[in-house]
Amino acid sequence: MGKQYNKMIKRRRRKAYAERKKKRLTEQRNQRKTTRSAKSSGTAVSP
Repeated sequence: MGKQYNKMIKRRRRKAYAERKKKRLTEQRNQRKTTRSAKSSGTAVSP
């Protein structure tokens, strides 16, 4: 269980990291949409 197994572990870790990163990006995108719409409605009223 030498190098070949290490490659399997590395592949699993990389895949898990990519999933976490993608999930975080989608959450940030959703938050940005909600804050942007709230800000835009506020700025449209003030001028």
